[in-house]
Amino acid sequence: MNIQQKAYSRFESIGLPKARHDDWIFFPNSAFQKINVISPEENFSESISKEFDLGIDTEKNIAALIPLIHTRNTFLKTIDANAQETGVLKARDDFSHTLFHIQKGADVSLEILDNKNEHAFTAERLDFFVEENAKLELFFCNPLQNHSLQFRHVRIVAAAKASIKILGLQENTGCYRQSFDLFLNGEDSTVDFRLLNQLKGETEAHYHLTIHHNAPHTKNNQFVRQILNGKSHVSYDGAVHVGKDCTEVNSAQLINSILLSEEAKVSVKPVLKIYHDDVECTHGNTCGELDAESLYYLQSRGIDAKKAEEILLLNFASEVFSDLESSIGRERILHILANKN
Repeated sequence: MNIQQKAYSRFESIGLPKARHDDWIFFPNSAFQKINVISPEENFSESISKEFDLGIDTEKNIAALIPLIHTRNTFLKTIDANAQETGVLKARDDFSHTLFHIQKGADVSLEILDNKNEHAFTAERLDFFVEENAKLELFFCNPLQNHSLQFRHVRIVAAAKASIKILGLQENTGCYRQSFDLFLNGEDSTVDFRLLNQLKGETEAHYHLTIHHNAPHTKNNQFVRQILNGKSHVSYDGAVHVGKDCTEVNSAQLINSILLSEEAKVSVKPVLKIYHDDVECTHGNTCGELDAESLYYLQSRGIDAKKAEEILLLNFASEVFSDLESSIGRERILHILANKN
């Protein structure tokens, strides 16, 4: 059975999520009407080396399966050991699958670009297998685009001392769901996840992130902020799983939201599944408006109300990325934020 057939078989066994499904609880049920999954062609066959386990047999997320079912050709790329490489990732079709094998000691920075053409439904999957001491930076900061319905699934398997950094600035409109499965399988591997949503209109933006700590001395940090206007809605479903033999795991999650409209809303669901007592896991969530005292202070110094609001929002947004070490993604996002007005 080829990849497409295996993925379709798994999709048939789990089906579309039912109402109030735990992993899709915040997602609008009406969007599922745009999804049409058909059986792959029997005469089409594609194989991927067995060393790259895509987890199809146990997959529970339809967003991870649909791109595999409908993709004609998986794009495969190997980054050689100790190489340094930068590049862009852009889906060639409505449905795409990309797999990277990043070998020992490589240092890679990749920008994820959206397809500029508007389609009723698109889905892409990105797989990364990151070997020991390798570094991977993924970032996205696309110009404003409308997505009728978009799925993006990112799956990363990290070996010992691998460093993963995911940075995102999201301003798109429409309805989209981004899911991330991150497997820290080697000691001292780390993930730093930073996301800023600046949304308006009736945008539906949904994020589902699961970090699996499968080795001791692993670390993850999640820092997410929202600036929401209109009737926009963001959900962030962040789960951390710590295995029973995983000592000295450190996990932190912080979600801050500013609502500029009474109709904007944010939904946050942290999940901690910890099977070892020698860990440090924290999570926090705040939601509110711009600080009235800070606005008053700036206006008392001769700054008009609109400019004062812009200054506070820029500071709120930039803090998501400003404490990171310099990188291509960090500098690109901070440059965009600084030049928006």
